[in-house]
Amino acid sequence: MEGRFQRWGNFSEYDDWAAQFTQVGGRSAAVTKIGAGESITVPVVVSNRTEATQSGDVTLTLPAGMTADATTKAYTGLAAGQSTTVDFVITHTNPADLGGIVANMAITTTAAGSTSTETLGLYVVPTTVIPQSATAPTVDGMPDASYGPELNIGRRWEGAVCNPDGTDCGAGSTLRMSWNGDDLYVIAKVVDDKVSAAAPPERCFGHWLVDSVEVLLDPVGGSRDTSTTFKSGIMPYTTDPGNTAGNGVDGPAGAATRTTTRASRRGRSQRPSKTPPTRPGSRSPSR
Repeated sequence: MEGRFQRWGNFSEYDDWAAQFTQVGGRSAAVTKIGAGESITVPVVVSNRTEATQSGDVTLTLPAGMTADATTKAYTGLAAGQSTTVDFVITHTNPADLGGIVANMAITTTAAGSTSTETLGLYVVPTTVIPQSATAPTVDGMPDASYGPELNIGRRWEGAVCNPDGTDCGAGSTLRMSWNGDDLYVIAKVVDDKVSAAAPPERCFGHWLVDSVEVLLDPVGGSRDTSTTFKSGIMPYTTDPGNTAGNGVDGPAGAATRTTTRASRRGRSQRPSKTPPTRPGSRSPSR
């Protein structure tokens, strides 16, 4: 008997490919994500690899800060060679959690004379609700009452540890958002004490090589990292005198500066945003 967390996205695709073309199918990592203060359904696929009908239990070991609709659920009468799915509803209990951590949750699947275990890595991500503006905000770098609360983007999400260990994460940098019609409005206040080289207009395609602000959208909410998101707003530090390829000739150098972007968006529901913005000057993270 074996119980495995149900794979999704790239992990499921890998399992399908491995099962067809290799001898190691079904061995991808068990990872998923959960928004701070939100609930998700976590399916556990129980497979009977014996020659007899089996019954037993699936038991969760919850990490701190999480609850479940039940920690043990039974399965019964599972025929030889068959599989069944046992669903658990997992709730993260702190909506204000800043995320950026992986919480490990173990499962133990038992049957007569058989026990299997697996550990799921739950990526905890911060959440927010982007408020709708009754009218289109003025794009002038100054937030009005239609914008949501300030979100902290001056902290480590992934990568090197911030100061005092030598990495400047832009302490004090914040983000506020609003939407109207098909447009998403973002105001980023960036604090950076080390200015990068400025990209000329013809080199602004390499925005990751200089200080920059990026706005990335995950329309289906299923991306594990930024490789499958849309970069809807890219504002590198640039020498562009026409202010069309970035923040203009002065750029976000030295002290704090504000910049506003309006990005095209689809879908108008006020759903929590689960993809944290990439901080200015950061390397492209592996998430």
